[in-house]
Amino acid sequence: MRTRRSLVLSLSVAVGVGACGGGGGGGGGAGAGALQPFAINMAASPALAADVRNLLEVGDRYQFEPNTTAANVLYDGIWAQMVGYTTWVAPNPLNTYQFFVDTDPITHWGRAYRFTGFSTFAGPVQPFTSGTYTRPGGAYYPAVALQTWDSSNAEFLVMVSATQFVHAIQNTNGLPIVDTFSPQ
Repeated sequence: MRTRRSLVLSLSVAVGVGACGGGGGGGGGAGAGALQPFAINMAASPALAADVRNLLEVGDRYQFEPNTTAANVLYDGIWAQMVGYTTWVAPNPLNTYQFFVDTDPITHWGRAYRFTGFSTFAGPVQPFTSGTYTRPGGAYYPAVALQTWDSSNAEFLVMVSATQFVHAIQNTNGLPIVDTFSPQ
């Protein structure tokens, strides 16, 4: 299990990441001025993802695309950008992602990924929902909620440009752990 400090995300090209109070005693509610705990799992559920707010930064919004054809177009666009580079690296160069089409006769995952960091994970890329992520200032980006490597939770990926994506998973307190990846 990966453990890192919980971070609040700024999706601008010059990404600024600030520490978020993930310790005990702090308010964890979704009221004004707070992130919504477990919002990434909410974004993965079509029943809950029509309007998820305060997902990665206070005032943001994720809306999944209910039309399957349109959702697949969004997902295919994100996938095309991700496989355009061999390796994506986070600010901590230990953390990398590779996206590829697996044609191994044993696994035959199709669209697949490999993550390396303190541990290595690999598996098929399985989207729950895809849609639009909107920042508080109104900028919007294609996004997808994916199944985690162990199928226990969701992870969230926002394609902020052709050469940068933001990846978030939920900490055990429900708040996001965020990394920004760029091509190596």
